[in-house]
Amino acid sequence: MIPRSSFSVARSPLGWNLIDEMSFYSTGYSLPPQDPTLGLYFDLFELADSPVGQALSDVDFLTRHLNLLYPGLEAVKAAVQANDTAGALSELAAYYKARTGVKYYFDPFTFSPSTSYTKSLADSIVDGYFSSLGITFKFPNGSAIDWNHVEPSQPEWNVNLNRQLDSFDQLGRAYWVTRNATYSRTWANQLRSFINTQTVPPVRSNNYGSSWRTIDTGLRMEIAWPRAWYRFINVSDFSSDLVVQFVKSIWEHGTYLSSWPSTDGNWLAHEMAGLYSLAAFWPELNIASSWRELALDKMTNRVIAEQLLPDGCHYELSSGYHLVTVSKIRSIYDTANITQLYTVPSSYLTPLQKSYQWLIKIMLPSGTNPFTQDSWPNDYRSTMQSALPIWPSDTLLAWVAGNRRNNSLIPNFTSLALPDSGFVIFRSGWNTSDNWAMMDVGQLGEGGHAHEDKLNIQIAPYGRYLMHDGDGGDYTSTESRKFAMASFSHSVLIVDNLPQVRNSEPTDLQGNDINSSALLFDSTPSYDYSMAAYLDAFGNASYFPVKHQREFIFYKNSNPQFWLVVDTIASADGRPHEFDIRWQFDTNRSSALSNGGFMTTDAYVPNLAVIPLYSSASTATTSHSWEGYGGPMSGMLGVSVRRNKPDSPGLTVRSKTVATAATTKVVHLFVPIRANESLAFSAIDQLDSFTRRISFGGTTLTLNPVSNSGAAIKLVIDVGGASSSTVFLGPSTLSPGASCFKSGCNNPSVISVADLNSLIPNNAPTDQSPVPPPSGGSQAPNSSPISLSPQISGEPQSSNSPGAKSAPGSGQTINSSASVLTTSAILIQLCILFVFYLYH
Repeated sequence: MIPRSSFSVARSPLGWNLIDEMSFYSTGYSLPPQDPTLGLYFDLFELADSPVGQALSDVDFLTRHLNLLYPGLEAVKAAVQANDTAGALSELAAYYKARTGVKYYFDPFTFSPSTSYTKSLADSIVDGYFSSLGITFKFPNGSAIDWNHVEPSQPEWNVNLNRQLDSFDQLGRAYWVTRNATYSRTWANQLRSFINTQTVPPVRSNNYGSSWRTIDTGLRMEIAWPRAWYRFINVSDFSSDLVVQFVKSIWEHGTYLSSWPSTDGNWLAHEMAGLYSLAAFWPELNIASSWRELALDKMTNRVIAEQLLPDGCHYELSSGYHLVTVSKIRSIYDTANITQLYTVPSSYLTPLQKSYQWLIKIMLPSGTNPFTQDSWPNDYRSTMQSALPIWPSDTLLAWVAGNRRNNSLIPNFTSLALPDSGFVIFRSGWNTSDNWAMMDVGQLGEGGHAHEDKLNIQIAPYGRYLMHDGDGGDYTSTESRKFAMASFSHSVLIVDNLPQVRNSEPTDLQGNDINSSALLFDSTPSYDYSMAAYLDAFGNASYFPVKHQREFIFYKNSNPQFWLVVDTIASADGRPHEFDIRWQFDTNRSSALSNGGFMTTDAYVPNLAVIPLYSSASTATTSHSWEGYGGPMSGMLGVSVRRNKPDSPGLTVRSKTVATAATTKVVHLFVPIRANESLAFSAIDQLDSFTRRISFGGTTLTLNPVSNSGAAIKLVIDVGGASSSTVFLGPSTLSPGASCFKSGCNNPSVISVADLNSLIPNNAPTDQSPVPPPSGGSQAPNSSPISLSPQISGEPQSSNSPGAKSAPGSGQTINSSASVLTTSAILIQLCILFVFYLYH
C-alpha cells in the first residue's frame, strides 16, 4: 500500500478521478533487457486513502515490542500477565513520568527560568502561524496543523514544518520560563495531531509534502522529540495516554528508519543519528539495543569509512554539509555519553579530528567558512569549543575555540593544498585583516549539492569575503537555483555561452578521473602557486571544445600583495570559440579603471580591483550589476543568490575573447584595497608582444606569461624602487618543496614539460560519441594531449591542461599509480506513473 499523501504534486493535476493510465516499470544499472513474455497480474487494484492514525495497537506494543524485563517495568509486566491492558498502560505512563535513569542534556525535574526563548515566536506558534524560508502560513489554530501542507513556491517549507525543530523547541523553552500552560497545551495538541494523522508509511516516502522523509524523521528523533519529551514529561498536559502514544510512535519511527535507510550521503548520517538517539533515550523497547548497534555500524562503516576523505572533508565537498555530517557522527558519541548508559569504541571519533581541522584550514579570516557547493555560514568558535574536550591537546582547535586570541597557538602554516577534497588555500596570515584566497581544483562532489565550478576562484581582500561563491540558494526548480549551481554564477570559464558539464565520477580518490584534482602546488616565502585543469565537457556531456588550464599565483613580498590568474585555453576541435571568463563579487558597487579594469567601491570596507593584464587575443572586459531579471540562467549576470532571501544585485566582471588561434592565454591581476584607502593604477604598458607593465601603490609589476624559461611565467616586481625581484613561475621552476597530486608524478620538484604532457589524458571518453553543442558549435574529436612547450616568437600556439583527479595523501609525492573499479549496486525501483489529462 502506497499512501496517497506520499505522492507529490506535478504540473497541474485535475484530480484523482481523472487518472487515465497506470504503468509499472523497473529501472536500474546493469538490468537485462525486458522480457516481453513476462506478465504481472493483479487480482484487485484499488485507489483508496490509507488508514489514518497510529497503526500499532496497545496490546501488540505491550506484548511484542516492550522489554518487560527492563528494570522498573515490574508493575507493567504484572498487569500484562493479568491481561489488564489499561492497567499496564497506566503503569507504563507512571514509570516514564518518574523515570530518572536515562539522563539528558538538562534535568526535566528542574525548571530553569534562565532558559532563553523568543516570546513573539512562541506566541505565533500558539496562534497557528508557521514561518520558514521567508513564507508565513496560518493554520486555523495552533493545534489544527496540516502536516502535509505544501507551499508550491518553496517545497522545503513543508520539510521544516515536519522536522518540528523550532516549533517544539520554542514551545518547550517558553513553558520552562513562564510556566504558562498555553505553551504546553499547544505542544501536546500538535504532538497528538501528528501521531493521529501521520500514519507511518509501509515504504520509504521521501517526496516533498511527506511527513516521513527519512532525513526529517531522523532529525525529529535525534533532536525535536527527545528535547520536547524532557521539557514536558513532568507537565500535566503531557497526559498518560499521550505518553503511551509518544512511546509507541518512537517504536514506529525506529522501525521506519531501520527499514529504509539511505545508501549514502548526509541523509544516512541524519537517519542513523536519529535511530541511535531514539534507541538510547527509550531503551525499554525490546529492539533498542539492535537499533543502537545498527546505527553505530552504519555510521562507522558507511559514513565515516566511506564518506570522509583522507584530508578529513566530507565527500559532498560542501563546507555546510561537512559540518552537518560531522555533527551527526558526533551525535552518537554525545548521546551515549549523556545517557551514562552506553559506550562507543574509543576509535570511533578518531577520524573526526581531521574533519574539524579541515574546517580551520579553509577558514576565512573572519573565522567562518567560505561557501563551497550548497552551503551557509557557520560559527567556528562554538564548533571547536565542542570538539576541544575530545582532543584537548589539539592546538589548532584550541586556538579557534579561544576566539583566536592566544597568539602562542596561531597555526604554523598558512597556504596549503588539500588534494583529497580538491581545494587550494592562499593566505598571508591568520589575522582578521589578512589576505585569503581559494581555488577549487577537485572533483565534482557526491550528492545533489554539487556546483559545476571547477577552477573557481574566491578572494577575501584584507579579510572581506568579496569575490565569492554563492551559497546555492533555496532548493527549488527556479532559474535562480539552476543559475546558482551552474558555472554561470561562478568565477570560471564559459565557452560559447556553455557551462561546465562534468562526466566524471563525483569522487575518484585514485586520480584516474579525467576531471583532475590539484596537479601542482608550490608555496615559498615570496609566492604561492597552483596549477590545475578542466578537461571535461561544456554544454552537454559529449561536447569537448577546449582544454582549460588555470594557474593561480599569490605574490606576498609586495605592498600591496596581489594575485594573478593565468588561463591557458586550447581548442580541442580546431575551431574558433568565444571565451567568457567571469569574476563574481558580493557587491553591486564598482567603477571602471582607465586601464580596462574594474574595482569595487564599497565604503568603510576593503575592496578589490580586477585588471585584464594580458591576452593573446582581442579581449573586452565589462561589468554587470543585476537590476531584475526573469529569463533563463544563461543570461543572468550580476545576481547574488542566497538561501532564504530573494535574489539581490551582485557584480559580474567579464572578459570576453573570440579566439581563432589554437591556444589563447589570458592573465588577470587582482589587487586588494584597504578600507577607506584609494589606490592609483597606471596604464598598462605593452613593452613587446608578450610583456606588460603596470604600477599600483608603489609597486611596479612586469609580466611575461610566456618567457623562455621552460613553461614559466616571468614576473619582475619593483617595490618602491628600493628592491627588484625576478620570479619564474611554472611547472619547470617549482621549488624543492612543491607537490604534485596525481599518480605518476614521481618527482614533483623537478617535474618537466614532458612529464606534464604524459599526465594529460585524452579529453573525451572513448565510449561516447561527441554531440554538437546546443548553440550549433562543432563537435570535439577524441583528441590527443596538447604540447606544453611555450612559443617564444609570435603568439603562443599551444599550452596545456594537465588533469586528473586527486590521489589520496597529504600532499607528498605519489609514487604509485592505482586504478579504481567502481561497482554500482543494482537499483530496482517499482515506480507508478499517473498520467493526467492536463487540459479540459
